[in-house]
Amino acid sequence: MKKVAGIVLGVIAAIIVAAISIYYIRDYQAKRQLVHKHSTSFLILSIDELLIDNIVPLLRTASNDTLNTGRAKSQFLKDVWHTGLAIPAKLLLFSLPKDPGIFYSIHQIKDIEDWSRFVNNYSESGPPQQSTDSNTFRRLHRYIQVATKGDRVVFRFGATDADWTDEAYALLDPSENLVALTQLESYRHVAKKGHMTYWQSDGQLAVTAELADQKLTIDGHGRLGKKIQSGPYSVRKMNSEKTAIAFWSRLPIQATPIIEATIARFADGLTTGLFQTPPNYVDLLVSKELVLQRDSIVTYEYDDDFNPIETTTVQTLEVPRIESLWKGGADLDKQLPDQFFYTLHRYREADAVMLTTQEGSPQPLHYEQNPYMFMLRLNMVNWPANWMTAALRRLQRARFMATLSAIPNGDDAVTIGGEIVSDESLLSLF
Repeated sequence: MKKVAGIVLGVIAAIIVAAISIYYIRDYQAKRQLVHKHSTSFLILSIDELLIDNIVPLLRTASNDTLNTGRAKSQFLKDVWHTGLAIPAKLLLFSLPKDPGIFYSIHQIKDIEDWSRFVNNYSESGPPQQSTDSNTFRRLHRYIQVATKGDRVVFRFGATDADWTDEAYALLDPSENLVALTQLESYRHVAKKGHMTYWQSDGQLAVTAELADQKLTIDGHGRLGKKIQSGPYSVRKMNSEKTAIAFWSRLPIQATPIIEATIARFADGLTTGLFQTPPNYVDLLVSKELVLQRDSIVTYEYDDDFNPIETTTVQTLEVPRIESLWKGGADLDKQLPDQFFYTLHRYREADAVMLTTQEGSPQPLHYEQNPYMFMLRLNMVNWPANWMTAALRRLQRARFMATLSAIPNGDDAVTIGGEIVSDESLLSLF
């Protein structure tokens, strides 16, 4: 009996030693992944650590998927694990100086037949862009493109259909500009690494995320490059009972480029004034409450002599109640759009401009003191019914909620925090 127990313990010890050895070997290989030495921002997904730390919910999710979702999802996951690529312990993405909003990732093919099968199965219709006899370019998704040359594969992630730049094209070939991740000084200076780690080479922003079953915790810091006002901050009171999205920011608008880009899209690009005399406060509220909007539709018919007859039809639509308050900037009336998916009615109060989908005089504005200079809250329980899709309905059933915030830390820096929670394992929702 003792002999059998000794053999069993020996086997267990050997398995543990082998697992630890494999983990460290894969970790070492992952840190040798190639990255452009002039990259400006980086994102690492620690696959092995994520799976190890969430093995129980992962197994539970796999069991539920097998019972509830049939073969489609299982087949996709099987194909992902049989792409023919050497899947690293850490998935590394990096941007290039000329394309800061686009991320790239370099991989090696270990089985050309599996890789060809995967690309052919998941490529979108249409001819590959820029393909030559030695290089193949394919689009796998609206935001994912892939280039192949020999046994090297380069993924491109980003909302663009533009041709690959020469700098991106050069990633397919060996180059002195490509170095191992561990050779980057900025990587060595990252103080904290999590399941997901994002940082910028200039040290202006670093964010990590840790997943534990039903909760994702976000932590980070950023520098704004200019002195910021200390708190507490005056922010508009928002009713949280029916709110799907609540957002406010006292950050400089240059620190939130997504706001400028969104306004530029809906205001004919006329956003210069927002930077010359920027607003010192902006917020957004999206409620599950629906309001009525009237929309005129002009149609034309023709009489027997082919003379056009104009007909105007007024239709009534139910749209979510959306409010956005802007304060402090000059000429806000000229800079802000009148349309944002829906018609926006504009109201002014002192130095503030309110944009809302609701007609009629808005309710009086009330303010409160708050320590956060940036806050974003998402509550899928209150998601508007006419914005619902099958995927969003699943998040609603899981009571999916997210927050992201920033508080000042010194004269020109902020501390970032946040979390994503749900009643189900987050791995099961995606």
